[in-house]
Amino acid sequence: MSPDRFNKIIETIKGGKNLIIATPLRAVRITAKCLAKWEKSGRPLLKNRASEDGFYVARGKSYDYIILEGCAVYFE
Repeated sequence: MSPDRFNKIIETIKGGKNLIIATPLRAVRITAKCLAKWEKSGRPLLKNRASEDGFYVARGKSYDYIILEGCAVYFE
């Protein structure tokens, strides 16, 4: 994912919209409050590599890779 697109997602969350990541089994809601708590801890909630199509979401001590075409990713 391009850094510009990823930064736009982060700024949209910080602007007050919730990011929803939904699979057939589970849905995750990322709010501005949740994002701020992770940033305060010193560990990013969302990570990006420009060479890849998706992004990473923290889950405990590890990260899950989110492929945008593989699940529903939208703002609420």
